Amino acid sequence: PKDNPGLTTTCSHRLLAGTYYVTIPIGVPLDNLKATFNVSDGAKVEIDGKTMTSGVTPHDYSKLVRVKVTSMDGSASAYYYVNVQNGIDKIDKMVYDFMEKYSIPGISVSIAHKGKLVYARGYGYADKDNYERLEPNYMLRLASCSKPFASMCIMRLLDEGKLKLTDRPFALGGVLYEQFPDHKEQMTIRSFLEHTSGINQAAKFDPMFDNNITKQLSNIETIKYVVKNFDSNYAPGEKYQYSNFGYCVLGRVVEAITGMPYEDYLKQAGLQPAGAKNIRVGTNGQASRLPNESVYYSQDGTNGYGNDMKRLDSCGGLIASTPDLMRMACALDGQDDRPDIFPQYILDLMVNPSD
Repeated sequence: PKDNPGLTTTCSHRLLAGTYYVTIPIGVPLDNLKATFNVSDGAKVEIDGKTMTSGVTPHDYSKLVRVKVTSMDGSASAYYYVNVQNGIDKIDKMVYDFMEKYSIPGISVSIAHKGKLVYARGYGYADKDNYERLEPNYMLRLASCSKPFASMCIMRLLDEGKLKLTDRPFALGGVLYEQFPDHKEQMTIRSFLEHTSGINQAAKFDPMFDNNITKQLSNIETIKYVVKNFDSNYAPGEKYQYSNFGYCVLGRVVEAITGMPYEDYLKQAGLQPAGAKNIRVGTNGQASRLPNESVYYSQDGTNGYGNDMKRLDSCGGLIASTPDLMRMACALDGQDDRPDIFPQYILDLMVNPSD
């Protein structure tokens, strides 16, 4: 603290995979800090070609810093990165523990309180190979947490009087009747929302992820294949069984009613009213990732880019920043501190199970 005006406590570091992470208290500027460090006698420490003296040389740590350490005789050099951010040390330590335990290259954390975003931090890297720091506004994949957004679109249409939960989209007169000639008459909007449609992902076959049959099909082609080749396992509403396919259907219901691509209606129905700008349908390859989209890494060797995100849009294809997830949560939580984007009866429908 004596070397840095404004600091009242020593800020320790955490070393993870060649990067030193340091949390500086909120409000303390990062652009003129003096770092205290220990190296072997005679070793030289440099940042951007400038020799650094422990506790003496100031530097701008507001961005990721690359440090070069050279041995006394100049025969060997090592490189490290220093990632300094303002934050709350107690929270950040828990995040770094989690990253270390599971070898996670990057994490985004946001916290809301009483309808307001109070803490948002990115940790580690959005692209670890290119040392691209993960910032709070970066978007990461939501996988099946995409499904509540499809539910939100359906609820918007319900509130506007454009559908009912009892509507049967594949039945005569239903919004998908003409599009899919092999009809599933009894399945309702409610049964798709609640994973009780009767067509589900059996133990050996999930229509949205099967590698051999449907994975290369579009979402429309997948629905055509399923309704033609699979019978219901039980009556709609009779039994719960998780279904990615059901939420794919809901996305097509949204498109059929609105005449808009699913992502466009999602923005109109919920994202824009909640002030969420960083929620999108993801891209298919690392080279085509969107601005501020994190690289996808797999811990078990699975090809992280093996799925068509557009095909999975309403059941598993969204990417989002955590601040915008908090904005959405606050806009749908039914609390009094911030106006919600739906009336209370819609919020009740979203959380209360069927009788």
